[in-house]
Amino acid sequence: MLRLRSGLRVLEASVRNHMTRTYGLASAMPIVEAVNDDVDVVYCKKNDEDASKNKSEMPAKVAKAASSENLDKPNKASQPVQMKKNGDKQGGKPPAKQPNKPNGKEVSAKDVDKKGAAPKETTKPKPKEERMKTFEIYRWKPGDEPKMQKYKLDLNKCGAMVLDALIKIKSEMDATLTFRRSCREGICGSCAMNIDGINTLACIQAIDTNVGRPCKIYPLPHLYVKRDLVPDMSQFYDQYRSIEPWLQRKDLNREMGKAQYLQSLEDRNRLDGLYECILCACCQTACPSYWWNSEKYLGPAVLMQAYRWVIDSRDEATEHRLCQLMDPWKLYRCHTILNCTNTCPKNLNPAMAIMELKQLLAGMKNKPKPKLQTDQLFQNQM
Repeated sequence: MLRLRSGLRVLEASVRNHMTRTYGLASAMPIVEAVNDDVDVVYCKKNDEDASKNKSEMPAKVAKAASSENLDKPNKASQPVQMKKNGDKQGGKPPAKQPNKPNGKEVSAKDVDKKGAAPKETTKPKPKEERMKTFEIYRWKPGDEPKMQKYKLDLNKCGAMVLDALIKIKSEMDATLTFRRSCREGICGSCAMNIDGINTLACIQAIDTNVGRPCKIYPLPHLYVKRDLVPDMSQFYDQYRSIEPWLQRKDLNREMGKAQYLQSLEDRNRLDGLYECILCACCQTACPSYWWNSEKYLGPAVLMQAYRWVIDSRDEATEHRLCQLMDPWKLYRCHTILNCTNTCPKNLNPAMAIMELKQLLAGMKNKPKPKLQTDQLFQNQM
């Protein structure tokens, strides 16, 4: 009722303004002010003489109606004129509607349904049930007996990869747990270990979501262990160094700094599937032949890198490299078991590279000649 009465007053004020502009009735001109939710109509102070003079100029019916309306209103001429706080002119708009505020909270127009009722307060989602996963990790340090230690983690509060679980265990449960890690992207090969019986990288191996089955983690097999999950890679790196894994030229002094060693696209494509090896030793330590003869047999990872340099069109030491491999132990201990290909985390094929080396040594294949002859480039620089 209060808002309806306020609206009627505003309507009356607008009609009275129109009559004032038309007939010059200054005393009837109102000023409308919004105070909270109510509207007060305040009349300007004017002498009765001016009002009576203006009424005489009006038609009889209009003057009679105006005088009757003024009698019904309380006299507010003595009150001071008040303006709106926002600086609006006389005869301003009615106050805007207040937004819906259920329980003291503002609700936007989008939140109000078609019927105009504010939506009910949403209930908080229930917390997820714990998914406790058991991790059995190999533990050993010099002077102690090796053992398998168990840790339990909630998979809802852990990353998806095995390396995430190891980092969480080390940072929150057991700071003595030792392992290698670096890139967390399957690039460096530092976190190679045996997870659930498979040699792989912990950073790209997803945790088995079957909480009833424990995750068993060991260091790489058939390598000496320094501590916990850290194997001794010294022998592996020594074998890798023995194949001279760098580009070799016949006359390096003549060519050094003179020009680039160019290569055709076809020659470059022969290196695909070879140069991507990250030397993680997953294939090396998964090979039974390497377990039996690790001191003499070079292993799949080293042999694949040897083939990578033999087949490179820019390398000129092919005969020297093949002669180094002409040994009954270095190469021919491979019996094509294919564990190396099955376990490689980079999806490479070391067994294929070993087969190509055997064919080159047997004379069944020859190294393709380079498509680009680079000798002329270096002669022009002389």
